[in-house]
Amino acid sequence: MYYINLLIITFIVCFIVDYSGIMNAFRRVLNRRLKREEKEGIPPWDCSLCMTFWTGLAYTIISGPSVLRLAAVCICAILARFITELIYMCRDVVNALVSKLSKIVDAWIEKLES
Repeated sequence: MYYINLLIITFIVCFIVDYSGIMNAFRRVLNRRLKREEKEGIPPWDCSLCMTFWTGLAYTIISGPSVLRLAAVCICAILARFITELIYMCRDVVNALVSKLSKIVDAWIEKLES
């Protein structure tokens, strides 16, 4: 169960950090307040690999540390980039399906109207 939870944590972190845009908005606000350049990041907060590692490490410490669990955290951190790409790929597939479904429905409505 620990490893499934770790993968779920990785998906959630990748979604929040890379996909949702919350971290970019937070970074812009923080950079304005600190009068820094917009290009500067705020590691580990805007890096899915870093956030996955630190979140997974905290989860491992809470749930009972071991070397095997630490290795699993490191593997999940490495997989963070691939999981982000998977999230984007799923978004593209859903967008394509919705577009095709919309075209089918439009054609069906035109057929009903005539």
